[in-house]
Amino acid sequence: MRSLTSLLVAALLGFVAVPVSARPDRAPVSLPAASAHAEALLPFDVLPALEAAPLDLPALEADDRARDAAGLPRRFASPQAVALTPERDGVWEVVGDTAVWRLVVSAPGARSLNLGFGRYAMPGGGRLQLYSGDLEHVMRPFTAADNAAHGELWTAILRTDEIVVEVSLPLASRDDLELLLTSVNVGYRPFGKAGGEKSGSCNVDVVCPAGVGWEAEIASVGGYSTGGSIFCTGFLVNNTAGDGMPYFQTADHCGVDAGNAASLVVYWNFETSCCGGAPDGALGDFQTGAFFRAAFTPSDMTLVELDELPDPAWEVSYAGWDRSGANASSATAIHHPSGDEKRISFENQPITITSYYGVSSPGDGTHLRVADWDTGTTEPGSSGSPLFDPNHRVIGQLHGGDAACGNDDPDWYGRFATSWTGGGTADTRLSDWLDPGNTGALTVDTLVTASVPTTVHHAFDLSTDPGWSTDPGWAHGQPTGGSGTHGGPDPTSGFTGSDVYGYELGGAYANDLPERHLTTTGIDASQLTDVHVAFKRWLNVEQPAYDHAYLRVSDDGTSWQPVWENT
Repeated sequence: MRSLTSLLVAALLGFVAVPVSARPDRAPVSLPAASAHAEALLPFDVLPALEAAPLDLPALEADDRARDAAGLPRRFASPQAVALTPERDGVWEVVGDTAVWRLVVSAPGARSLNLGFGRYAMPGGGRLQLYSGDLEHVMRPFTAADNAAHGELWTAILRTDEIVVEVSLPLASRDDLELLLTSVNVGYRPFGKAGGEKSGSCNVDVVCPAGVGWEAEIASVGGYSTGGSIFCTGFLVNNTAGDGMPYFQTADHCGVDAGNAASLVVYWNFETSCCGGAPDGALGDFQTGAFFRAAFTPSDMTLVELDELPDPAWEVSYAGWDRSGANASSATAIHHPSGDEKRISFENQPITITSYYGVSSPGDGTHLRVADWDTGTTEPGSSGSPLFDPNHRVIGQLHGGDAACGNDDPDWYGRFATSWTGGGTADTRLSDWLDPGNTGALTVDTLVTASVPTTVHHAFDLSTDPGWSTDPGWAHGQPTGGSGTHGGPDPTSGFTGSDVYGYELGGAYANDLPERHLTTTGIDASQLTDVHVAFKRWLNVEQPAYDHAYLRVSDDGTSWQPVWENT
């Protein structure tokens, strides 16, 4: 897993329009199977189709051996750049008051397929659905809720060699759809599928007895892909505010940066169903998209912010950490070796502070050396995974090493204490993000969100005006995509439909504004305890040193307490 330059071999992959094999004549998944309109749609076997040319597998395999030896992140798919849009490709059909667009993408013999949309803006009421031609594999739909400021959408994998891409939306909204398919990623190595090249037999499933007591930390770890082709491990990390900000930490050598963070797809709870059992982990608990926050190459650290909160149903946790720099008497690693289901490894001896691939201590102090694993190991794919001390706090993330089943070779982890101060700027250190209040805390414990049952008692769908009080400038309506001198462009629709509550829906606001308030009607929480408020916001303001945004609450309409502000 050393980070060295590797030999790059281009995959020979192109797309050509070809006839496709007959498929079951079934209705699109976005329509009821018994729909009276389904019979009027084209059957699958005559849909426009794009088929991938065969991969140069020997060249890819040779390159992968070089990548693995050089410590580069594990590659599981070969990406192909395309430029497909509903305006030029596929076929539109009208079903009552619904417009349906479909296109078939296939790569015969592929282990999996996933797609990258360089532009994704779904109108309210619309949905993008991916499924296999035989309907055996169906991905959860993507909707307007998946619209993000970065404007991209990258999908999880489907274990199939053929995907039907389907959009359905209200006919009146068809011209509002923005969709550009830019990457088709053909899986040629195992990822979440039995058979073929798998991780070593000494690895221990997290559901085994060895994982007892580490459940909270296990729930913080996820495997992820970047660009639809590279696999690493990372973890949700808590901050001193304990507010559940979805910061996700991984290794710098995994190659996540500001240019590709939007392509992250994180898979939660990818685990075997029983200890030592078949590799039967499910990939349905996934989320897509992130924003780059910080990286520090000397300690191999990268931090991103996921562009939405994980679904509460997934019961993820946020790992605690120790930035004190104290030596650990033992260590535990939780990771996805070779892109397999989640495993756990143990080192029972003290960890030493070294340079990367160094033995003498402290060296340059940027890394932690695990001399040899007493239980389990790590492999390519484990890169970026957390190393926990005996107090269940992260002290580093995996950079590289030579550990494997059958040897006692060491691994090195980028040191959390070094990454805390990094290069002295917000985009090169952890402190700005993980200690937003500048508390100076040396340690934070794991935040277990699953322990807090959440029931929605009050919700406001802003597709209709709930009648809140507005100061001048605030209005309910559809934003126009305008922008100011410093902020990026506004959205052109809302989270639950076309409308939002916004300040100056036409674009820029004036300089030197006094506070302008949007105030909800009263919300009855008299019979509730441990009350939380969640909201979606698109905030285009200058730096918080100049422009401020607050969320405040009151129980009498007179005295207001801040519960959130832009930092």
